[in-house]
Amino acid sequence: MQSWSAIYENGYVFNPALTAKWGFTEVSLSHRQDWSGFDNAPRTQFVGFQSPIAKDSTNLSIGGYILQDKVGPYRTIQAAGIVSYQIKPQLFSKESDVLAFGVKVGAKRNSFLPDNVTAYDGTDEDPLIVGGTSNGLHPSVDVGLYYSSISTVDSISATLPSHFYFGLAVRELLLQNNVSLPFGIAKSVPHFNLHGGYRHVPLEKTYFFEHTLFIDYALSKAWLASYNFRFEQMNKYWLSAGGASNGEVFWQAGVIVNRLSPLGWLVKDGALRIGAKGNYYLGQLGNYSGVGFEVYLAYQF
Repeated sequence: MQSWSAIYENGYVFNPALTAKWGFTEVSLSHRQDWSGFDNAPRTQFVGFQSPIAKDSTNLSIGGYILQDKVGPYRTIQAAGIVSYQIKPQLFSKESDVLAFGVKVGAKRNSFLPDNVTAYDGTDEDPLIVGGTSNGLHPSVDVGLYYSSISTVDSISATLPSHFYFGLAVRELLLQNNVSLPFGIAKSVPHFNLHGGYRHVPLEKTYFFEHTLFIDYALSKAWLASYNFRFEQMNKYWLSAGGASNGEVFWQAGVIVNRLSPLGWLVKDGALRIGAKGNYYLGQLGNYSGVGFEVYLAYQF
């Protein structure tokens, strides 16, 4: 599972209510490689978009993505479409807050590829790997909600005040058998995730500090918690770092190219965000896995 920090801008993968929360259209892609010291180590590719339906109204937003995960002999390919709707509930004595509801519907194909398994006895006749199978498409449904104490439409403005936010999502609502393996059936189970954070914007400054906590729990009793600290000079660059309960520590850096940048003629009225992430696993796994990395590219307009 990708860590929350790796797709900060693409949070709608984990919570569909986060779709186009900034109020503009974005097209993005990323590539991640973990455990660089292992053969057939985890790899993830992602292409997605998110957009409000109309520029003068951000109540309704749409999005979608295609994602591929590969870990050794296992591969998952997923395509999904998302709809999100926002209201202004005026909670916590806030006049410009936002509460969003989102639904994601997709199709997923999970495969077991025995050709990517290495038998320890040096032969290809291991009965546990010969005859591995892959199955057809299966539907997937996620739902989520997201609250922000201010409207996030103006989030790139230098006058944006400090604010807090939180979200809750349920993923993989449809119980199903995903992969038929030589030694059994791998089943999907629902996941519950919770995230929250606080963005501090000093008065009349064009930078901010942000703390984010993400927790994911599966009904199989597996869980992951991740913390991320982020500094961003608006419309110029960002830096972040954090850690997760699985022993991962990570760091991130990125640049933002807009019309005021030296290369502004490339993006016209939009903005290009280019980021890179590195990570390392502490403990015994770190002695063998090596450093992982991720690259991220997004165009906003």
